[in-house]
Amino acid sequence: MCSPTVADDMALVSFSKSGLDQMLGICHSYEMKWRFEYNINKCAVVIAHGNNSVGERLFSMGRQQIKQVDKYIHLGITCDQYLSTGLLVQEACRKLRGSLLAICNSGVHPRKVNPLTSKTIYKSVVITKALYQCESWSNLTVKDIEKLERSHTFCLKYMQQLSQHTNNRYTLSVINMDSLETYIDYRKIQFLGQLCRLSPQYQAKSVFHHRLLRYINKDRQCLGFVPDIFRIVRKYNLQYV
Repeated sequence: MCSPTVADDMALVSFSKSGLDQMLGICHSYEMKWRFEYNINKCAVVIAHGNNSVGERLFSMGRQQIKQVDKYIHLGITCDQYLSTGLLVQEACRKLRGSLLAICNSGVHPRKVNPLTSKTIYKSVVITKALYQCESWSNLTVKDIEKLERSHTFCLKYMQQLSQHTNNRYTLSVINMDSLETYIDYRKIQFLGQLCRLSPQYQAKSVFHHRLLRYINKDRQCLGFVPDIFRIVRKYNLQYV
């Protein structure tokens, strides 16, 4: 695929070692021509579901060898070799608790602030930070959801100065907040709407159409955005859309 870049971050994706070697060769030729240098210490290769053959795992750019890692952070998103969401969920839980406590310790303490004001700060800052790129989280397990909801209710109880033994449903209803699973579903439906309204001239729209038609034609891939969307529209009775 063509390399999606943001600022100076680049991702190269290939189904084969030879394909990735060719793209690395192109990058090396380009840097030699225009006289700049890739920081090889910040480059890494993640092999998704790879075999254990060591000989096939040697990658280099010019004379410099690129290290192979089990996980890599690209644009703030942790990607591992199994394409799992466990690390992302763990990081989201850490950000939920850490961001809220950091805000409270900076002077905006729940004892001095109206709970509705704390709710506004929590939704606009904490949840937005913790659920960054949640549209790409696919195939979340029941344990993943439980971890997210546990951190979510901890924050809400702390904001309202309730005991941590308070019933979770009561904690959500008394401040009129939804579960984090609902927020994630909402963000995915929003992303679906953006893809549907996207102009056909963009490659992202072509990829979306291709994946959608494959799924409709019984090529039932079990992971990814499209299977999640079908699950969500059935969950909220939005099949007619």
